[in-house]
Amino acid sequence: MKKMRLIFALAIACSMMFTQTTSANKWRVNRISNYLSNGTQFGENVGGTSSFPVFDTPDNAQNNNLVADHDTLYLEGTGNTLSYPGFTLSRPLVLIGAGYFLDLNSNADVSNDLLETRLENIVFNANSEGSQIMGVHVMNGFGIDIDASNILVKRCLVEADINLGYFVGMTDITLVQNFIANAGGGNAGGVTVSGFGIPQNVIISHNIFKKILSLWNGSGTYSIAECNNNIFDCPAISGTASIRLNTPSFQNNIIKTPNLIVDLNSGVASSNVVYNVCATATQLNTTDPQWHNIHVANMQTVFVPVGTSTDGNYELDPTWAAANPGSDGADRGAFGGASITSRYTLSGLPPVPVVYSIATSGVASPVTGLPVTIKARTIK
Repeated sequence: MKKMRLIFALAIACSMMFTQTTSANKWRVNRISNYLSNGTQFGENVGGTSSFPVFDTPDNAQNNNLVADHDTLYLEGTGNTLSYPGFTLSRPLVLIGAGYFLDLNSNADVSNDLLETRLENIVFNANSEGSQIMGVHVMNGFGIDIDASNILVKRCLVEADINLGYFVGMTDITLVQNFIANAGGGNAGGVTVSGFGIPQNVIISHNIFKKILSLWNGSGTYSIAECNNNIFDCPAISGTASIRLNTPSFQNNIIKTPNLIVDLNSGVASSNVVYNVCATATQLNTTDPQWHNIHVANMQTVFVPVGTSTDGNYELDPTWAAANPGSDGADRGAFGGASITSRYTLSGLPPVPVVYSIATSGVASPVTGLPVTIKARTIK
């Protein structure tokens, strides 16, 4: 494993060095780096130099004067025993991880070293406006707090909560293609609103929810721009709505959990709640046939047979999907939608080339050197 990891690190280092000589705006972060902020070490053990250090934590990277606003931090895999410590992001940066569900029993061709990127928690403060995070496993702790405008959370595995809208006036928050897990097994948490106001122009689409989506803080239910193509397999809470929000667009969603309470648009029927699938006939208050909401008593007929892939188990059965297209003619649910790049991506792989296999004979010669076979693919 150490040899394979070293080869992977060197391959990434070479590609990153080429990129940085042309744009100088992409930086490596590796949890085992021996980087020291006093400038005596630069992560030499994983390929860092004084000009292009390999940081050991994203917080040390954002505090380094070499890193400029809107630069990209590549958070390399940490595995199951290490993680990046939680931190507050106080400047606009793009954070890209290696993805999640990378073990051999999950999804094929997703990783060479099977090391996912684990982060304990992150806070986007007011100065981080314009930041993005993708391909990161946010662990079962304090989760994600969004206290800034123009924030993108994409293709992340989030075990804890995502809290929105502590400050009034925030806008343009996008949560797309995430797996919202229920690591603790309880009913609380999920995507919630806290503080004094919900941001405007919030988009929640193509996510898989194992926890609740409740944009209500005790004094009112908040509106978001759209909530489309999500799959809700979250707990049904007695007497309480597991899905609670106001929105002008609730389309192509699949509510898999029977008897789960849904409170949309404060209980007022709306022609904007269309092309959804529910496990209990009374979950949606839009029964007009022209709105194309479907009740399916046996939800397993909707999905592929259960296999070893945690997120792949939510792909639709092709026969069922073809017979029940969504509002745009494409599949319903997280893997659907007319735009391919908007669909949920297995293992949260970021939209960059992914190396999933490196092989060598281990024998070098003066003539041919050391032959290495690298397999990679570009994720949509």
